Amino acid sequence: MDFKEIGKELKEARQLKGLTIEDIVDKTKLRKDQVKAIEEGNIEKLPPGPYVKGFIKLYAKAVNLEIFEETTTATTLDSSISSRKKREPLKRSSISIDYSSVIFFTVLVSFLALAIYLIVTYIITPKNNIEIPNNPPIIIPEEEEKVVDEGEEVEEVDEPTIELEIKNNKYYYRVIDEEKLEVLFIVQGQCWVDIKVDGGSTAIKRGIMEDEELLILAENQIVIQAGKAKNGTIIINGVQVEFSDKDGRTDAIITLERSGE
Repeated sequence: MDFKEIGKELKEARQLKGLTIEDIVDKTKLRKDQVKAIEEGNIEKLPPGPYVKGFIKLYAKAVNLEIFEETTTATTLDSSISSRKKREPLKRSSISIDYSSVIFFTVLVSFLALAIYLIVTYIITPKNNIEIPNNPPIIIPEEEEKVVDEGEEVEEVDEPTIELEIKNNKYYYRVIDEEKLEVLFIVQGQCWVDIKVDGGSTAIKRGIMEDEELLILAENQIVIQAGKAKNGTIIINGVQVEFSDKDGRTDAIITLERSGE
């Protein structure tokens, strides 16, 4: 007798006695789904092994049915359980790992990678070995080492002579024996200016200068009135000269003096 037939007999015995599934649950303390699984012969929904036999004995006792013969029952349940167990190894086998195969595959891949690396290195290395010819040292004759010929003289550039006198916040610059006056006035920031040349009454520059430079040319004299002197820089004939570092107005009078005049 297989498990389905046992369940069918138990169900018929229950119905003959007029019992419901709930009555069986109360008598056996089994769950309702377990009682239904026994009647339907669905062993997959029941716990494995000896629990199945125990559940059936409880059910049979509740309906006063002598269903268990030692040989038949044991054979039937064991065959049902064993059939379920036979299917389980199939699942486990699908996820089993053959570590020896993995180790062999890893070693094989490592060996191939090393072989490829050595081959590529062997092929590439000769191309980079470029022989550098041993050229003899270049000897420079003594004549070529002379940068300046002994007969030539380096012309020295004399800076202009500029004398400064400061009186009552006025800077008087005297430029001695130059051909002309060339003054570069540089403003960093803002500075109000009034600039006149050669005694002229009209200013060549009047107003605010801001971050700019002004080149002033004259024959004899340049007068610069700077409203914010500390922002101004004066360069006379290529030489930067001292100028006021005050925040207020300062005058710069630059005069060219020639010998014999």
